[in-house]
Amino acid sequence: MNNGFYTYSINIELDSSVKSLTKVAAMCISGTIQNGIFITQNECPNIKIYKNKIEFGKCYNPMYQGVSGNIFPNFFLEFGNLVYYFNDSYKCSIFNKQLDYKGAFAPTVPDNEQIFNMIYPRFA
Repeated sequence: MNNGFYTYSINIELDSSVKSLTKVAAMCISGTIQNGIFITQNECPNIKIYKNKIEFGKCYNPMYQGVSGNIFPNFFLEFGNLVYYFNDSYKCSIFNKQLDYKGAFAPTVPDNEQIFNMIYPRFA
């Protein structure tokens, strides 16, 4: 168990709007995924990465039951599901559908190494 969840119970996939992730984007997204899993308290999350958002599935956190709207920066509850909307720090190339980080300070190490290893190089 790491940080309250088992990594083997996490299912992460890319939507057809995203074909691949760059290494820097995977480094940054790994922390976002960790935070989303912590917020939802979903033991077996099905996470889907789109070109403009990440969907975490059903939110089982009793603190947010019955709540909708913005709960943290970029995190929203929509119909009981947690969604993270990217800000302008990410871009998705139209031709190859590669999600890349374009912010001012690119990370040099992953926010969460276990999740990073699950998505990179798998989605590279």
